[in-house]
Amino acid sequence: HLPILSLSLIFARGLIKLDRWFRSVKDYYKVQEILEAHHVDWKTVYENYDTSTASGRLHINIMLSVAQDEADRTSERIKFVFADKLRRKEVIAGTVPRGYKIENKHLVPGDPHDVEMIQAIFSHFLLSGSHYTTANYVRENWNWNPDPSAIKKILQNTVYIGNYHNIENYCKSIIDKKIFDQAQDMFANKRTIKSAPTNRVYIFSRLL
Repeated sequence: HLPILSLSLIFARGLIKLDRWFRSVKDYYKVQEILEAHHVDWKTVYENYDTSTASGRLHINIMLSVAQDEADRTSERIKFVFADKLRRKEVIAGTVPRGYKIENKHLVPGDPHDVEMIQAIFSHFLLSGSHYTTANYVRENWNWNPDPSAIKKILQNTVYIGNYHNIENYCKSIIDKKIFDQAQDMFANKRTIKSAPTNRVYIFSRLL
């Protein structure tokens, strides 16, 4: 891509193919707006695209409309496939949550060691009230070195109570719902305490 400041010094630019420059319809309109503001026309070498003529610009807009329609149709097909998989409670895509495995396209409890670790994570969090402390506990006892953010994601992942995308019984739970709800309440209470207003003035707070 050319720097914007240099565009005003150029009268035209040649491209090999349109898809070598623009990866999406949205990208095209963003770049084209900048080019038009600097009175820059362009054309492709191997394709019939040329912004220097009215017919060329019309041709580009027609082809972009066709491309956008195809992209929308593809998106709809993907959404339909995903919705059908969810209906059948099959795995869609992405990383398998720790403690589970994929068996016959479905999530099922995996390695017993990992299942026990997930249960221990919830238990320790309910006792300590801190996902940072829980992360340290896991490092010291379960041969895994997670970030606190990874522990927090586990504690808030509804898959562990068998729910996914608001679908109940999507898979077998490995955490009791009461325990899971207690963990969510603790997170909610921590946010409330953190955001609670106070009239106290800490004179050294800017130095910490």
